[in-house]
Amino acid sequence: MKKKISLILAIVLAGSLLAGCGSSRTENEGTQEDTAKETENTDSKENTVSEGDSFLIGVASPNNKVPYFSKLVEGMTDLQEELNVELDVQDAQDDTNTQINQIQTFIAEGCDLIIMMPVQLESLIPIAMECNEAEIPIMTVDRKLSASDPKDVGVDLITHVGCDDVEGGRKQGELVHQLLGDEGSIALIQGTLGASSQVLRQQGLEEYLSENAPGIEIVAAQNSDQDQSQAITVTQNFLTRFAKGEIDAIVAQDPYSALGAVDAIKSASRDELLGTVIGYDLPSEVLDSIKAKDMYGSTLQAPYDMGALTLQVAYQCLTEGSEEIEANTYTEIPVVYIENAREYDPAW
Repeated sequence: MKKKISLILAIVLAGSLLAGCGSSRTENEGTQEDTAKETENTDSKENTVSEGDSFLIGVASPNNKVPYFSKLVEGMTDLQEELNVELDVQDAQDDTNTQINQIQTFIAEGCDLIIMMPVQLESLIPIAMECNEAEIPIMTVDRKLSASDPKDVGVDLITHVGCDDVEGGRKQGELVHQLLGDEGSIALIQGTLGASSQVLRQQGLEEYLSENAPGIEIVAAQNSDQDQSQAITVTQNFLTRFAKGEIDAIVAQDPYSALGAVDAIKSASRDELLGTVIGYDLPSEVLDSIKAKDMYGSTLQAPYDMGALTLQVAYQCLTEGSEEIEANTYTEIPVVYIENAREYDPAW
């Protein structure tokens, strides 16, 4: 049986005590009659969630044109009806100022909770502080708010849901080491410069190589903004700069840049580099490329399940409080490569 990676945790979703993570919204909210009925309840009942309660959650996405993020958001939206949650999903289109303005709107709307996927590392710290001041609980998914503990930069965060990007970069390093042995030269296609995924994945890759294969050198790095066509141009630059034998592999920080690298290699007839491209994430196109031995391997994340898990954790916070929620809700990062590719299904 093929390995199907599921990230969804078993979280109790029944009504339970609110513990400071948000205020519920009822279908008949705002009428004097309902208010009077509520005040008749005992103190223990005043803080419980009833069947009619719902929550408004703001979701700040960096760029829904990227299939990974659209699939992650889909994992949330598919679960909102079951949890009686309303999502306000906003797409920043990779613009930090736009994302800040969208979160300011969430605050003005009185959202019960805000989920952030920062366009760039550190970029949302001031607005996150504003959320804290407004007593709106916040959490991040996939992309981190800060390279350090959020508390170290003065932000109270419920949790971060996602894969450990440093560990993901180290996994890419393992694949490079496995492919090349102890020596070689690689070119790196970065994602969106300044995004936590770009910074931390590169950190993990460099750490692994330094510790385990210091003879492998990153001889060039250029960003593609996770765009396949841009990655083709970036790879063409690498192939022009480095003649045959001067570069041994290409590592890409996202799946579509890896596919773009393969396209450029084939177009340039640099067949010695086929089967040496290492990517990140596993959409069906990447899995097919690995099976065809055009790529060597990739890490595996499941964005749909990650989105569903994020909404479950958010709901847990709003209904049970955040005391039992870990600071980081990390998921596993398997590696898929030529030898084991047929054991896995695509993440999307």
